[in-house]
Amino acid sequence: MSYAVVKFLDEADDDEEIVSEVPLSWLVKDNKFCRWPSEKYAHIYIAKNFPPKDDWQEYPVEVEYICGNYIILIVFKIVIKFK
Repeated sequence: MSYAVVKFLDEADDDEEIVSEVPLSWLVKDNKFCRWPSEKYAHIYIAKNFPPKDDWQEYPVEVEYICGNYIILIVFKIVIKFK
């Protein structure tokens, strides 16, 4: 299972960036967009590598890092968030 750390480009609030880990299968259009569930349980879908649904909204993203290990990816996400 491979994951990516992505930065949501249009969802930033003031100076705070929104960064999340997502399964690679959620990335579309040359990894420039990420499908995201409308449900409040996105974190469970991410951890279980749930495949995206066609009705999920797409958001523009920038891929920061790709990794096959979920735990290493979480650590990397924390480093990116606080750098």
